[in-house]
Amino acid sequence: MGENTLAILEYLGTTADLTTFEKRNGVLYYDILGISALWETATIHHIILSTITLITIFAGPIKNGDLTHVLDTFRASAVAFGSFLASILGAVLTGLWLALVVRTPQTWFAREWYPFLLFTSPMMTSVLVVVYLSRFGFSIKEKNYMVGSRERLHFKGLLLNHVIILLLTTYFRLGITSIFIPSIVFLTSAYIVDGTLGIFNNSSAKGLSVSKSSEKLPGYFSTHGEKKTRKYILYNEMSPIAYFVSAIVVFPTSGIVWAFLEAFVPLSGRMGPDLVTDAVVGVVFSLFGFFNSQLLLPLGQRLSPKKLRLALQSSALLTAFVILIFSASMFPYDELHPKRVLIKYTENATSGERSIFVSQIDAAAFTEVIALTENVLGSKPVKSTDPSDLSILYPLNFGMGSYKFNVSHIFVPEVERVENLSPAPQLTILTSIYNLQTGQRTVEFIVSQPLHVGVVMYLKGQLVEYSVLGLPQHSHSHLDGKNRLYGFRLVSGSGIYEWQITMVIQGNDTIKVDISGLEKDHFDELESVEIHPQAKHRKRHLWTSRFGPAKILNSVGDVLPKWTTPIFLSVDTATFQI
Repeated sequence: MGENTLAILEYLGTTADLTTFEKRNGVLYYDILGISALWETATIHHIILSTITLITIFAGPIKNGDLTHVLDTFRASAVAFGSFLASILGAVLTGLWLALVVRTPQTWFAREWYPFLLFTSPMMTSVLVVVYLSRFGFSIKEKNYMVGSRERLHFKGLLLNHVIILLLTTYFRLGITSIFIPSIVFLTSAYIVDGTLGIFNNSSAKGLSVSKSSEKLPGYFSTHGEKKTRKYILYNEMSPIAYFVSAIVVFPTSGIVWAFLEAFVPLSGRMGPDLVTDAVVGVVFSLFGFFNSQLLLPLGQRLSPKKLRLALQSSALLTAFVILIFSASMFPYDELHPKRVLIKYTENATSGERSIFVSQIDAAAFTEVIALTENVLGSKPVKSTDPSDLSILYPLNFGMGSYKFNVSHIFVPEVERVENLSPAPQLTILTSIYNLQTGQRTVEFIVSQPLHVGVVMYLKGQLVEYSVLGLPQHSHSHLDGKNRLYGFRLVSGSGIYEWQITMVIQGNDTIKVDISGLEKDHFDELESVEIHPQAKHRKRHLWTSRFGPAKILNSVGDVLPKWTTPIFLSVDTATFQI
C-alpha cells in the first residue's frame, strides 16, 4: 500500500500543477490491497449501490401485492446490523473483562496475530446469539418462512445492511468505503449465482399448491385472506457454490486485518495506562473481522433449533476457554516486543530534593518494575499526579502512569563542569507592571539555560497574550485569558541559551512557574551496547563516570527485566514566582 501512496506524493511534488488545484468530492478512489488503484465517480457509485439495493429489496416471492417479504427484508437487514454491533460488543466485553476484572491487560501484545485468537470466538458467539434471538425471540416470525427462503432472506438482509452503511458513510465522507466494498461485491455475486442456479433447479416447482402438512418442505408461503391453503414456492437451501463465492471475501479482508494489526498493535501498547487498549483493539479488530464471520447469519437459519443451540453453546465454551488461556498463561511482553519504561532523574534546585521517576506508557506488568526499583533504591514509591513532574516531555506528559522515588539519601558524585554556571535553568524578572484600568499585569522576564538542551516552562494562570523576543511566529500570540495550564518548550539547538519573554496576565496574583531543563551532559556522555542479537536496533545506554546521575540511573537500569526497554533522562528543575 505504501507504493501507491508514495507514487501519489511523488506525482503531487514533481508533476502535478497545484496552482490550479481544486477540491472536488465527486470521485472515489480504491486501493486494492496495494496491487492496483481504481476510481469511480460519485454518480456511478450511487447508481450501482441503488441498483443493488432495489434488487435486494424486491427480488423474491411477492404474491398479489403482499409486501410482507419486502418488510421482512428490512427486518433481516436490522438483524444483520444488530449482529455487526453484537460482534463489536463481544470483543469489547472480552477486552474489558481481561483488563478490568481479571486485571491481565494487553495479553495479546507479544504477537500481532494474537487478537485473531482472542477476539474471533467472542465475535462468533455474539453473532450466533443474534441469530438465535432473531429466530426464536423477536424480529421475523419463523413460521412465515421455510428453511431455504429464510436463509436467503437473511443473506439479502446482510447485503442490504452493507449497502445502507456504505451509502451513509459515503454521504458523510467517513472514508471507510474500502471496508465494505469487497464484501458487497462478493455477496452480490453469490446472490446472483444462487438465483441463477435456483431458476434451473426450481423452474418446474413454481406456484405448486400443497397442503399444510407439507410445511417441512423448503419454500416461501403466505396466507391470502381467509384461505387456509398456502402457496409454496419450492426453494432448496442455498447452493454451496454461492457460499463459496461469498466466502472469497475472507481472503482480502484477512489481508486487510493482518496489515492493520501489524501496524496498530505495536502502537496500541503506547497509548497510556489510563486507556483500556484491550477494548480499543477489540473494536478495531471486530470492525474488520466481522466480515469473516458474517455468513453465520444465513447459515444459522439453516440449522435446526437443536443444532443452533449446540453451535451457540460450543462457541460460548470456546470463548471461555480462549479467555482463560489468555488470562492465565499469556504474558504481554518479550525481548522483541518490550515494555517501554521511562527512568527520569530529577534534581530540584529550589528544594534540594533529588528524585527518580519511573513512568510507563502502557498498562501491563508495571507492578514488577516498581517493586524492583523500590528494592534497589531503598525508597517507597509515591504515585505522581502532577503533570509538571514530567513536564520535560510536554506535550506527551499527559496520560503517563508515573511513580516517584526520593533518592536524596543516595550519594551523587560532583561533576566538574567547564562552565562556571548554575546547573539549573534560571528566570530573571526585568519588569512587572500592573494596569489598574484594565486589571492586567505585564511581566517581562528572561529564561536562561546554558547547560541544557532545552527547557519546558510550566505555569497556570489567566494569560491574555505573550511574545518571545527573536521568534517572529510568537511575536504577538493572543490567548483566551482563562485560568488554565500552559506549557512552553524552548530549545537551544541553534546555540541560543536564553529568551526574553513578555506576558500579559489577567489580575495581579502571583503565578508559580516550574522550569525543567534536559541536561546537556546527559547526551554528551552516552555510550551504547547491543543487548539482544535479534534486535540490533535496540540499544541500552551506559554513561561514563563524568555524568553525575549515572550511578543512580545505572542501578535502576541493571535490575529492570529483559522484557523492558528503558529510556533514561536527567532533568534539572527550579520553581519561580512571577
